[in-house]
Amino acid sequence: EDSLLCSTVNGYDLLGIRGGKVSEGMTADLTIVDIDPMMMPLRKDNLMSALVYSATGQMVRGTIVNGETVYLDGKLKDGSDWKERYLDLSVTSAKELGL
Repeated sequence: EDSLLCSTVNGYDLLGIRGGKVSEGMTADLTIVDIDPMMMPLRKDNLMSALVYSATGQMVRGTIVNGETVYLDGKLKDGSDWKERYLDLSVTSAKELGL
């Protein structure tokens, strides 16, 4: 539970942002995660530890930032593929760094 709180509510507090939880007046950032057999048995009492210790990036199905869906099912909000965008940004960054 502490690990999840560090990456949510406590992280926002550290940055001075009202967020990290779903509540009125808070910045609404959410991650949609597919349930995987590795996370079983999934119960209310072990949900946080299952997310922290068993979830992987491949299980992320969507991301909502400040109430706006920015990634869903492999596509960014403009419809482009995230892998292509990542590659483009990597190449651009390498060039800027002289690599």
